[in-house]
Amino acid sequence: MRLINVNTLKLEEFYGDVPRYAILSHTWGADHEELSFRDITENTIKRESLPFKIAKCCEQAEKDGLQYAWVDTCCIDKTNSVELGAAINSMFRWYHKAAVCYAYLVDVTELLAPDNLRFFDSKWHDLGTKANRSNIIDQKMGIPRRFLQGTALSEASVAQRMSWASRRETKREEDIAYCLLGIFDVTMPMIYGEGADRAFTRLQREIMRNSRDESILAWGISSPEHYLSNSENKSLSAGVLAASPANFEGCQDIVSRGNQIGSPCTFQIEGGFVRVNISLLQDENGLFGLLNCGLPNPKTVVAIPLSKSQSDGYLRPQDHCAVIYDSIATKTSAQPVYILTERHIERPPTASYNNYFFVEDPIEMGLELIEVEPPDRWLKDRSIITTSNDHAVQKLWARFRSHGKDPSDFLVLLEYSSQNSQAQARRHMMISSRATSLQDLAQGSGSIRQGAFDKQCASDGMLSVRASVERDSMQEIFVVKLAAIASPPSVTIDATFELVKLEVESIMKEEDYLRREKHNLEQHVIETASSLRSARADLTEVEEEIENLNGLKSRLLDIRGRASQDMVQTGTRAEKVRQQGAMLSECERSLERELDGRQQAVLEFGYEVEAELTGLVETEVDLVKHIDTMLKRDPLLRGFFSDKKNKGFLVYLWRKAEDMYSGHGLEAHYEKPMAQTLKASMYQQVFYCDDSEAMGHEDRWNVQTKLVKQLIKVTSQLLPAGKGVGLRFINREVDESPNLTVDRVNNILNSMPLRLGGNTAVGTSLTSKILEPLVYSKAKLQILDRPLLIMTTIGGCPETEAESEIVDAIIECGRMLEIAGYPRRTVIFMIYQIGTSQTTSNFVRRLKNNPDLSPVTSVFSEWEEAIEEETLPTYNAEKYYPVRLGEVLDGRYQVVAKLGYGVTSTVWLGRDLSDSKHVALKIYVSGTTDKNHELDVYERMNAIKTDHAGQALIRKLWDHFFLEGSHGRHICLVHQPLGLSVDQFLYFFPGRVLGVVDFLHTEAQVIHTGDPKNFSGLEDSEIEEPSPRKVLGPERTIYTSHIVVPRNGLPLPSDFGEARFSEEEHDEDIMPNLYRAPEVVLKMKWDNKVDVWSSALMAWDMVCSQTLFDGRNSDDVFDDRVHLAEMVAIMGPPPTEFIKRSKIGSVFWDEDGEWKELAPVPNMTLEERAANIQGPDKEESLKLMRRALTWDPEDRPAAGELIFDEWLMKGLQLPAHLSKNTYL
Repeated sequence: MRLINVNTLKLEEFYGDVPRYAILSHTWGADHEELSFRDITENTIKRESLPFKIAKCCEQAEKDGLQYAWVDTCCIDKTNSVELGAAINSMFRWYHKAAVCYAYLVDVTELLAPDNLRFFDSKWHDLGTKANRSNIIDQKMGIPRRFLQGTALSEASVAQRMSWASRRETKREEDIAYCLLGIFDVTMPMIYGEGADRAFTRLQREIMRNSRDESILAWGISSPEHYLSNSENKSLSAGVLAASPANFEGCQDIVSRGNQIGSPCTFQIEGGFVRVNISLLQDENGLFGLLNCGLPNPKTVVAIPLSKSQSDGYLRPQDHCAVIYDSIATKTSAQPVYILTERHIERPPTASYNNYFFVEDPIEMGLELIEVEPPDRWLKDRSIITTSNDHAVQKLWARFRSHGKDPSDFLVLLEYSSQNSQAQARRHMMISSRATSLQDLAQGSGSIRQGAFDKQCASDGMLSVRASVERDSMQEIFVVKLAAIASPPSVTIDATFELVKLEVESIMKEEDYLRREKHNLEQHVIETASSLRSARADLTEVEEEIENLNGLKSRLLDIRGRASQDMVQTGTRAEKVRQQGAMLSECERSLERELDGRQQAVLEFGYEVEAELTGLVETEVDLVKHIDTMLKRDPLLRGFFSDKKNKGFLVYLWRKAEDMYSGHGLEAHYEKPMAQTLKASMYQQVFYCDDSEAMGHEDRWNVQTKLVKQLIKVTSQLLPAGKGVGLRFINREVDESPNLTVDRVNNILNSMPLRLGGNTAVGTSLTSKILEPLVYSKAKLQILDRPLLIMTTIGGCPETEAESEIVDAIIECGRMLEIAGYPRRTVIFMIYQIGTSQTTSNFVRRLKNNPDLSPVTSVFSEWEEAIEEETLPTYNAEKYYPVRLGEVLDGRYQVVAKLGYGVTSTVWLGRDLSDSKHVALKIYVSGTTDKNHELDVYERMNAIKTDHAGQALIRKLWDHFFLEGSHGRHICLVHQPLGLSVDQFLYFFPGRVLGVVDFLHTEAQVIHTGDPKNFSGLEDSEIEEPSPRKVLGPERTIYTSHIVVPRNGLPLPSDFGEARFSEEEHDEDIMPNLYRAPEVVLKMKWDNKVDVWSSALMAWDMVCSQTLFDGRNSDDVFDDRVHLAEMVAIMGPPPTEFIKRSKIGSVFWDEDGEWKELAPVPNMTLEERAANIQGPDKEESLKLMRRALTWDPEDRPAAGELIFDEWLMKGLQLPAHLSKNTYL
């Protein structure tokens, strides 16, 4: 052992009794930064030129009373491989025997071996010893404190010791294995150049010869619940041994249970396998071998993945992790298992020459292969044309030329495809001129007519040749052969001619285009000349007008001068008035803060109104109860409107809403919009408008003005005198009152000049003009009497700072409200985008997606919102025909307006150009032309010859035709146009529905399975203004459906897309959920009586504000169990015989017909559901419901019988030619 004398800086060699010495632990730097064996033996180093760490090591050794030190860089002759190997094998022992170790940069060996270890930083400042830094070492490197403080390393499992070096990096790759020799107390020869993998494998083999510790196989651990296999392939071996210490990362807590005396495990390595005695376990993750090691909990065990190898042994599959089981319920006894040591290398897929084309030499015919396209596929020296791994059809062109002066070449087009591992090849034979480019031919082959291909033979007039392709299954190749034939083929394809033909066709098309363009230009010249003559005449008039205007200009300039002087004086007076107004407004707000709620009401409405509102609460008892119910669902509004005066205000709003919605004949159906209008009027509304420069584009200013006017008209029409809305602008100052009337707002908007621009941030004005005066000041004094709805319109995107300012303003508003004791949703923000700016859309999208804003903010951008058919869950744009307004379909029908849309079709109003009458065009989505059910139904009904009155009330199908779309064929049905909605139709004519249904049942044998939306009547109307639309591109525009005003005429049911023929048996699920008859819900055979059930429910909907059945469970999801429970409540229990006819009846009722309580039967009756139906005919209408709504369809009357129910006959005035016999 060589040591440095720290005084003389010379090396001294010791063989037996080695003196006490210090040892330096460090990481190697660049070669010029280290002191080498040659440097010190040649005496070329002086003390002052020593590397810093070597000099400090020697100085520290002297301070510690030591005369010698050892440093690996200069105490070993690394040019001597024998000495180097011996040194590495002795390294751990040398560190262990050192008097002290100075750790300049630490690695694992130097940490564990020395008993006395001290740390120094890069400036050689003492950082402490191994003992007092053991916690940090444990945390950073995973080496437990007890091993740092002297516990024998043999008590740590092999896996645990390997994990300490899992992050180790070495300068020479083999040292990753050699540096661990001392930790495992083994020796082996050093073979630099063998590679890290081989060196680490040899190390593990040496360990296995000296240890029974099975944890050496416990590398690559995952937990069972996170067990993931990256590959289904279990035939590739990862090898039984780890590839490097990095594979043991995560094994720092693995303890061995196999070192006990009498352990059955003994490793044997022979024949490429490691023999080990272990138990096997098969579970859902595969086959595992159970090792005698695990976590400190004795029930845990490490399991390594195994798979049967091609021999009798096993292999550890690649990309499959070892796992740790918490416990094993049943464990097989240990058995000898042979695991493959070899590690397979999965080679990435590369291009191969399998399935290539081998071209037999056609020299006997005087031909030579001279060119291939693509050229990189030709291996000329091997007569091979290669293919790629692409699954698409590959086209390869080969040119063969004769040795004579024949001007033509023979061409062979080879087509290769591979599907489902089956390779196929075809050949096509042609000739071409020698001058024809093979590359041009390959590029243009896609446009050549199909008939030019599939020819096996060709002739150049002198030689006739046949091409063939044969499969050589032994070599997985295709052999291309050219053979001479006696007689020329009947047809020879000339590729040169085909290209010329393509060029001629292209020229002809171009000529056609130029002729059309010439005609258009000539027409344009004629029109331009006419316009020029007109412009010259107009120019003469304009010049005369300019002369007159110049005189007028002179007079106006004089007037402007005088007016400017007057404006200065007026501005001075206006400023004084503004200041006085501001003082009065502040005075008013100050006085308001001193008034209580009652005094505020008196101030706004007067003593009489206050008394009137209070009186309304006492007289409108039922309405007050209804309002209380509404308030219970909204805690926010309940907090503001729970006292008597505010409830009176709500009663006033409700009665005002009833007056507004009265006169439609359908008051019951307006209860929901009435409630929505009432709720909106309960909020103090403030409109915050954009007047920045961005509003000058796309007519945004006028759009904003119209939008604000319309919203104010809707939201303020219920408010009493003294109540109104607020109006604010980002930059300009307007009337600051929060209670502006509709007329006042209109006057402000109409009188505002278009002076856009300003530098006020949108968030700054929001706070100063709205939040501080209308929210914060009142919230602090607890006098905020109504919640606020702030509707903001934005036409442009603010700067980054301004964007954050509006976000901060909204968040700060919620915080201020909560501090004052109000809910955060007391102030709601609605933000509308005006215009189509993409930058603004991105801005409002960020607002919409901001989770801090979403509880109190709604953002609307019409250009991003889905409309019309886009809102359908199954919408696929490619299936819908891209109709354009004004388009003429089938050369006859011009599209006028859009009427509606659905999952299977869109409906349009059209004009028949042959006779100018209006029609309804129903255009189906593509894919429905082969079997259009609705067309079949119409053909059946039209074929029936009968005098049944119901036939006259069926909508007529006039025509049908087909449209070719870019993604398939569409069928278009041409109907007579209608003009009455289903709601109005059923309200006024429920008997008419039953008459038509009776015809469908008795004569046409059609079951309508009516969806209320199917009785559509929205077509017949005039088009007065263009419909709003969403332009998606040059090929598609989404139009909004036109609102049609109903006209006179008979209401006719239509849309038989979901109709069924009654002579067929049916048990499929049909009808909307709420309208399904019991036999449909219970999946029984059903017939035309289901239409009687649904017609009765539609009639109920017309006279009652709530549906008879609801069917939704507590999660607000429609549930058949809840639906059936409601039927039991309304109709009583079903007959036992009826239940038994259902395949699933036993799911809901027991053998005695008792309800199984899968859902509670609600406490409701038919009479209770009809509580809001008024009038002398109420009992007769309920009698009709009981007749039509029965469990057993056999107990229901037919449609023809139900028409003549007493209630329906009352007031039903039949035409003279119709009678009861007409239907029966």
